[in-house]
Amino acid sequence: MFDLTEEIQLEPEDRRLYRKLQVSLYLFAFILALYLSYLIIFPHKYFSFSFLNPASSQNNISITHFTDEAAPQNGKITGGNELYFDTDISGDFSKALITLNLNGASEKPSAASIAVRRSYQAFMYNLGDPIGWRNGSLLKYNGTYYIISDSDLRKFSTANIPVTLGYSEKSFREVSAEELTYNPLGADIAAADSYPNGALFRIADNYYIMNGQRLEKFVSDQAYLSKYDPSAALMKDTSFLNDHPISDDLVGFSDGTLIANGGSVFIVSNGKLLPVDNVQTFAGKGYNWNDVLNVGEDEIAIYQKDKLFNIKSPHPNGTIFKTSEDSKYYIVENGKKHLLPSEGIAASWLKKEPIMVSEKALEIYARCTFKKNLWNTSNYSCEIPLDKFSDLIGFNYEFSLASDTDIRMDSLSVDYKKNVNKKNFKSFAIGLYNSILGTYAPTQPN
Repeated sequence: MFDLTEEIQLEPEDRRLYRKLQVSLYLFAFILALYLSYLIIFPHKYFSFSFLNPASSQNNISITHFTDEAAPQNGKITGGNELYFDTDISGDFSKALITLNLNGASEKPSAASIAVRRSYQAFMYNLGDPIGWRNGSLLKYNGTYYIISDSDLRKFSTANIPVTLGYSEKSFREVSAEELTYNPLGADIAAADSYPNGALFRIADNYYIMNGQRLEKFVSDQAYLSKYDPSAALMKDTSFLNDHPISDDLVGFSDGTLIANGGSVFIVSNGKLLPVDNVQTFAGKGYNWNDVLNVGEDEIAIYQKDKLFNIKSPHPNGTIFKTSEDSKYYIVENGKKHLLPSEGIAASWLKKEPIMVSEKALEIYARCTFKKNLWNTSNYSCEIPLDKFSDLIGFNYEFSLASDTDIRMDSLSVDYKKNVNKKNFKSFAIGLYNSILGTYAPTQPN
């Protein structure tokens, strides 16, 4: 045993006491090391929300809405209603302990329960109306030609009009009658004396789109290609610019596009750039490094930078999900997900890999019923096993809390824990390896 005091001579009784204390110190250090190793290998993650201080920066549970989509107020839940809240956490955990701390004046529930499911937060949004073809799409059906202009379906009155305007027949996509029903019907294009909004052009190595009878220039070829195929643009010489005023506004990338500049990766959405905080968030949100476009300073100069995009952030507007079961496509817009009703319609929006999701996962729930804690009668808790979620895509847990009586909470918490077993140890080892690999040799596009 290592001895720092071997030159010091002690009385036999004192030396025995010293040895006991020395052994106790080593034993304490060993136990502490084991405990710290346990916390690292089998960690727990704690989330909480205080209704007494809802603006606190320490709140890391996202309180979202009630069943009727009303915003929660002061921790009150009326009997028969359900409170929805979310936590985002990377990795798999074995169980979640949910605890409610009731206000002293609150009624005591006799049958409060909670259910949880797991996916991406944005994929659990409520379903909105289906979305049709992207603006500028050229379509044909049964010998009739159409363009999507300001999101409206506008028919060319005769087959000669698109020819006169310079369109090639191969530029129009053959579609079904049903696919024409998802865009509002607009006015027919009865003459070839002007181009409708949404018309696309290639002029002197630049792309443009017609908007309000003015030409808006795309900030780069990459920005254009994030929305449209090259064949959709009409080739014009520079004299065309003399006949049509040019807008000062530049057209950027499609919402949901991944771009990189100066060692940082951003998501384009709503005219802003969302900086991705780290490699783990990028992978955890289902993104693919092959979809990242390297861009110049001029291409990002048209945007404002928004807050960091982290593991708790929902996928932004423009994100497209694809279900693994039946290859359905959904696009995220303004807090809802919208079905893209066909492969063709999805293709008009999708110029990179979609985020894979499981639609079946939305129907997989785990549940538990709250019981009063013996040591604190204002606290109710229950524990939900999470094993059934271990193979599902996405790291957002959406909880729905229901009570048979009106209750008022001061706070609620969720404590995620891992069981001590071989599976979780292996998961830790793989995660540690991937973390080291991501830190020192991240796989990023050239």
